[in-house]
Amino acid sequence: MQEEVQLQSQREVHGQRGAGQWAVAWRRFKRNRSGLAGLAMISFFALCLSCLNAGARVIYAMGRHGIFHAATATAHAQNETPHIAVTVMAAIAFGVPALATINIVPAPTVTAVGPDQNSNGVALSFTGLSNATYSVLASTDLTNWTRIGAASQPSTGQFFFYDTSVTNLPQRFFRIRSP
Repeated sequence: MQEEVQLQSQREVHGQRGAGQWAVAWRRFKRNRSGLAGLAMISFFALCLSCLNAGARVIYAMGRHGIFHAATATAHAQNETPHIAVTVMAAIAFGVPALATINIVPAPTVTAVGPDQNSNGVALSFTGLSNATYSVLASTDLTNWTRIGAASQPSTGQFFFYDTSVTNLPQRFFRIRSP
């Protein structure tokens, strides 16, 4: 009987049936966004350390088998850790992304598609990056795509393509790709 009274009083204090201390703490934590951001940073840091440690152990093992330089197979005299392998892995993990360049070309914006009176075909007009080259692909079934040519750039960032072979087809779809 005494346990039922104590359980009933806990339900009244916490406001929900069966909610305990952890549920209350979790609700408070969810309201505090900086706490969630802090946990995300700690989690990211732990992920980086685990990848660094795993990679260093692989380098250490490869050094012991003679695949890498023999220095990567040495352990620290006092701590008995593969400190050189960790340093090599850290240089790889942080150096390669710092030196790599990734160019992401945004999708072009189609401004007009329609019949061209001068060439008896279809004129395709779109905007894109002025230093990029764009290819135009065509399909009649949205499955098989064929490159039909490169778009010309008469003014900065403005591209045009004329398709004169479209008159012989019942339908045609276009795709723009760089390069």
